[in-house]
Amino acid sequence: MQRLQKVQNWTAHLIDGVMKYSLATPLLIKLHWLPIAVRVEFKILLLTHRTLTGHVPGYRYL
Repeated sequence: MQRLQKVQNWTAHLIDGVMKYSLATPLLIKLHWLPIAVRVEFKILLLTHRTLTGHVPGYRYL
C-alpha cells in the first residue's frame, strides 16, 4: 500500500506542478482524490452495498 500511496503522491505533485518535497495531503484534497487505503475500503464497501441491494451490473458470457 505504501508504494501505491507514493505513486499517487508523486502523480499529484506532477499534475499540480509543485515542488517534490511539499506535502501531498493538500494536493490530494485539491484534486478530490482519496488516499489509497481509504479508496480500497470505499471500493469494497461500494461493491458490498451494490451486491446486497441487487444493483450489480449484468455480465455477458462470451
